[in-house]
Amino acid sequence: MFRITPQGTDQTLHTFNGVGGSGTFGGVILSSDGNLYGVTRGNGATDFGTVYRLSIDGATFTTVHRFAGTDGSQVERPLIQARNGLIYGATTFGGLFTAGTLFSIGTDGAFAHLHDFGPEGREPFGRLVEFADGLLYGTTRGGGTNGTIYR
Repeated sequence: MFRITPQGTDQTLHTFNGVGGSGTFGGVILSSDGNLYGVTRGNGATDFGTVYRLSIDGATFTTVHRFAGTDGSQVERPLIQARNGLIYGATTFGGLFTAGTLFSIGTDGAFAHLHDFGPEGREPFGRLVEFADGLLYGTTRGGGTNGTIYR
């Protein structure tokens, strides 16, 4: 993980060594708690992935959640922080039907496994979006005829 100063100098904030995650995807979000949150596809011991938190100055790195497969595997899209303060994401694989999951995580690290994708849609794809109605919307690349839209 790196940042570039306004003067064009780059600075390494964190080097992923596999223990706290590997194979970063989707970039990072700046949360309301002032930290950066992101995801990895692998986590050293398995290829299920992680959610991590990094302080804006790079001084503190925390693996907030390690996916175990049953709660999801391989997050490949960016996280979002909804108006309720929770951070949401979707895994591409894992869960009850091995077709992906929807999850939330609080800035306090509280993880919630919200939904197992399967018969109604497989492999969430694309960015989650929060609409004015307060609901989250997304798409899958499998299920239906050529994927689905979910909320």
